Amino acid sequence: MITFYDITSKLDVKAWSPNTFKTRFALNYKGIPYKTEYVEYPDIASVLKNVGGAPTETKNGQDHYTLPAIHDSTTGKVITDSANIAAYLDETYPDKPALFPVFDNGKFETKAAILAFQSLFLEKWGAIRLVGLSGTHKILTPRSAEYFKRTRETWFGKPIDDFAPPGPEREEMWRNLKEGLSVISELLDQNVSKSEGKLFLFGDTLSYADIIVSSFILWLKLVVGPESQEWKDFEQWNGGRWAKLLDKTKDIQGGN
Repeated sequence: MITFYDITSKLDVKAWSPNTFKTRFALNYKGIPYKTEYVEYPDIASVLKNVGGAPTETKNGQDHYTLPAIHDSTTGKVITDSANIAAYLDETYPDKPALFPVFDNGKFETKAAILAFQSLFLEKWGAIRLVGLSGTHKILTPRSAEYFKRTRETWFGKPIDDFAPPGPEREEMWRNLKEGLSVISELLDQNVSKSEGKLFLFGDTLSYADIIVSSFILWLKLVVGPESQEWKDFEQWNGGRWAKLLDKTKDIQGGN
C-alpha cells in the first residue's frame, strides 16, 4: 500500500495543492491503491525526516522539504518531488497506464518532451502566481495559514494582502496568463487528434503533461472560487479548452 502525503486545508475536500494534485491524479490514473496522510505546513519537514524522505532542494546550505511524497510499503521506498514520484510509479508499476507513454513499439519515448512542456507551461503560469498564493492563504487551516503567510511574506517582501489585491495589477496578471496560455493552446492545436478540442499533449493519449496542467487549473478554481467572475472568464478562454480539460480529467481528480 502507498501512503501519500498531502497538505491539509479547511475545504470540505481537503486536497488543494497543484503539486500534490499531480501525484494524486497520477495514482488515480494508474489505479494504484493508496491512503492519504494530510500534513500541516509547519510539520512537513519533520514528517518527511521521520519517514526517510529526501529534501527536494537546498537553499543557502539548508535542506528544504516539500510535498508531495509517497511511502510505498511494497518496496519500502520513500519518494519526494512530484516528477520523481511519477517516474517511480511508471518504473515500479509498468502494468498500469503510463504517465510517460511510449509510442511506436518503444521507438518514441515521451519523458523529455513532457518535462520540456512542463517548463514552458510553468513559465506561462507564473503570471498568475501571486493571485494563487493570496487565494491559497485563505483556504488553509489556521496553523498552516500562519506559516504560509509568514514564509511567503518573507519571500516576496510584502504583506500577503498586497500580493494581488483587486485593481489594475491583478487584472494585468490575468491578461498575462491569458496571453501565455494562448501560446500553449496554439501549440496543442498542432496535434492531429480525433478528440474534440485536441486537449492532450499527445493527441488522444493522456500523459503526465495533461495531469500537470489539470492540477494547476483545479488549484486556480479552488483559490479564486468557482463562482467568481475571474473563474467564469477563465472558463471561456481559448474556446473553453482549459475548462474542457479539467472536465475531461475529472475521473482522476478524486481520492481519499
